[in-house]
Amino acid sequence: MATRKKTTTKRTDQVDELVVDMITSLNKEAKEKVAFTFDDEDNPSNIVEWISTGLKGLDYIISNRSNGGIPVGRITNIVGEEGAGKTLLATKLAAECQKGGGVVVYFDVESALSAEFSEALGLDRKSTMLVAGNLYIEKIFEMMETIIEHIRVNYGKKKQIMIIWDSIAATPSKEEDAEAYDKAQMGVRARAISKGLRKITQKIANQRIALVLINQLRMDLRVTYGDNSIQPGGKAIPYHSSVIVKVNKKNFESVGAGEKKEGVSVDCRAKIVKNRCGPPQREWTFTIDYTKGPHEHETLLRMMGRMDPELVDYDGDKYMFNLSTGAWNTAVLYDPEANPAGKADGEVIKTVKFQKGSAPEKFFGDEDWSGVIEQCMDLAFVKKYKFADSEIDTSSAFEVQSILSDMEEMADNLESQ
Repeated sequence: MATRKKTTTKRTDQVDELVVDMITSLNKEAKEKVAFTFDDEDNPSNIVEWISTGLKGLDYIISNRSNGGIPVGRITNIVGEEGAGKTLLATKLAAECQKGGGVVVYFDVESALSAEFSEALGLDRKSTMLVAGNLYIEKIFEMMETIIEHIRVNYGKKKQIMIIWDSIAATPSKEEDAEAYDKAQMGVRARAISKGLRKITQKIANQRIALVLINQLRMDLRVTYGDNSIQPGGKAIPYHSSVIVKVNKKNFESVGAGEKKEGVSVDCRAKIVKNRCGPPQREWTFTIDYTKGPHEHETLLRMMGRMDPELVDYDGDKYMFNLSTGAWNTAVLYDPEANPAGKADGEVIKTVKFQKGSAPEKFFGDEDWSGVIEQCMDLAFVKKYKFADSEIDTSSAFEVQSILSDMEEMADNLESQ
């Protein structure tokens, strides 16, 4: 009896002739490029561009990589309660898109944009931004199609385009009636959104457009225990979204009392409810300072303070890095052979001591520390697939053929007996 050999797939740079023939035939029949090899840079299944949220930790837990953020060519859904930072995140995304030479289209249905606050967050309101308001659901999808089909035809994929819809909950449908309790009106908005997303999802992937959907949280009265929050607009929104970011307020800080009381900042927690770019259910806390904008220094300090000493690259050599936190924070870069305990008062390559409020200037704002901080974030956030480099045992046509050969040989042996 023949011994069946284990067959494994091998990666190769050569494309199978049959695959090339199928791609050519399908594209010829469709009269446009609809079929690709998986590694084709034009393949809409591949994410090749990212737009930063302006918060390093949030970028990492969404994209699972450095220099990441939200995916271009996909739908990102930001949902949360009032004052949780949804419009702020959208504004930061718009500003980061502009920094990369991109163009922003902002459907401001809620009239929520503030000129002064937006400019303080780095947004250029004049040169590369279009704002549209007083719209309904069907019109917004029509305008999206116009942007995709007209602008991209004339300008190609030279410029990055981001479309922000703020917000879905505040946008009426053209078919809605004034009758508040008319049963015929139930589900009108959800059906309009579902129809529009079905048409638009593949188009934004093909044309490398980032679509950001902002939505509010409502209370689901049917839920007695557990999370009773729900976003209006139907199930099509979470279904079509590649990333869902749920933001909630945590701690509110204020000064003064009575009539003189005023807010200083609020902590917001972003939870990645759904993620097709990396592991879901990860969380990141950031602070919205009402006069300075968002920052994440305290969360980064807590994260790095919980890490064990790590070996990092610095100035062409390998050194250990450690951050101890408390009333005073101390960052130390040291040679473990010369200073095994990593003491700040021992032999060190670089060290800095700072209090809580001075972290942005003395630590995060220091260019010498920036590379070390980035490496620590890579170690903390980037999750590798365990099976990425392993051989994949398949039950392909090759293995099936091997099994058939064994069976035929067994049959021949039986007949000869």
